[in-house]
Amino acid sequence: MAPRAVDKNLELVYALDPETPPVVVSDPVRLRQILLNLLGNAVKFTETGEVALHVRPVPLDQAEPPQSKRGISAISRLNTRMAYACALQFSVRDTGIGIPADRMHKLFKPFSQVSSSTTRKYGGTGLGLAISKRLAETFSGRLWVESVLGKGSVFSFTIQTTTDNLPTRQPLPEQLVQWADRRCLIIDGNLTRRTSLEWQLRALSVEPTSVRSVAEALVLIQQGQHFSGVILDAGVTKVDNISAMEALRSSAGAPGLPIILMATLSESPGQTWHKDTVVIWKPIKQAALYRALIRIQQQNSPTRVANSPLLSVQSPESPPTTRPTVKPLKILIAEDNPVNQRVAQHLLELLGYESDVVNSGQAVLDALRQQSYDVVLMDMRMPGMDGVEATRRIRRLGRQVEQPWIVAMTANAVTEDRQRCLAAGMNDYLS
Repeated sequence: MAPRAVDKNLELVYALDPETPPVVVSDPVRLRQILLNLLGNAVKFTETGEVALHVRPVPLDQAEPPQSKRGISAISRLNTRMAYACALQFSVRDTGIGIPADRMHKLFKPFSQVSSSTTRKYGGTGLGLAISKRLAETFSGRLWVESVLGKGSVFSFTIQTTTDNLPTRQPLPEQLVQWADRRCLIIDGNLTRRTSLEWQLRALSVEPTSVRSVAEALVLIQQGQHFSGVILDAGVTKVDNISAMEALRSSAGAPGLPIILMATLSESPGQTWHKDTVVIWKPIKQAALYRALIRIQQQNSPTRVANSPLLSVQSPESPPTTRPTVKPLKILIAEDNPVNQRVAQHLLELLGYESDVVNSGQAVLDALRQQSYDVVLMDMRMPGMDGVEATRRIRRLGRQVEQPWIVAMTANAVTEDRQRCLAAGMNDYLS
């Protein structure tokens, strides 16, 4: 939804209550379907202001639908090692056109919309909310709306789910641990995002101080308050961003004051920034924020970043802030599709691995004769000699080449394909 919100100059923000379980057992496809419908409607019917998503845990009895409309419990269907049941509430708030009180009853009826004029202007089938309501009930939850005409609406729904009893808290990288007990200044006019940033910083034992403008921030700094870093929303600066950051650094008497700039997707990613400035893209994801904090700490202390699953996945709107330490593992990618080649190489780079690429089974054999590889990521379908036949020939070479660990990469996901790959001599299978 971010590009659509940017096109309309809307703020799209979200906040997860700190008490929200980090892992739940549920149906991600249908949960996504409800969220996309509600967020899509909110962006469509909002011309100015913001669309905000809030997620928080609620007592189980607050999540239940009317008794007559209870679906099959999502909890009772799950066969898993669960610890305990819980309920979550998702609320999508907008500053859009609102809904007249006498038209509320039409919202959740299939093929029904608030008015014919709304249909002509905004389009739609009138099915999305009806489907979302039914889906919420299959989660043993409910969906409802509160609205004020001309001021906006809040669509909320609940789901009943369970938390998994597997341990989920991973050790933090050393560069994040080193932020503990420091002070960070947040400059952001959006209350929802400020709240979310405060929660994410407090999870690291960072003390956040929030203001709504650069002017308020300068007052605090001039009063003698000291901060280890600043998080600045590009949208609040009355002058250009570079001038605002120069003013903050000059007022603090710290030319190297680290600043994390929160930019919109419409900003130019190729712009040259001060070396102590890290750019992240809105909507702000926790992993992107934490990577920015790691990069700042790396610039001040060159110690190696500890591995952390939390930080291993890059969000599409936040390019990697630093290249990981290259790991000593020689990898060959056998893939004939150029796009897939680039994706595979990029994913490996994010994990700190370099790799070579070939586009056919015969090229794999030629490469192995020239040098040794620890791992071959082998596409099953390639022109000429496919991956299965190439694997058979590699294994027949025996000690003529250093035998690599071969992993099949394929869109085929049936059991027979897996067995065929393993029977040919592959070590593993990635669908």
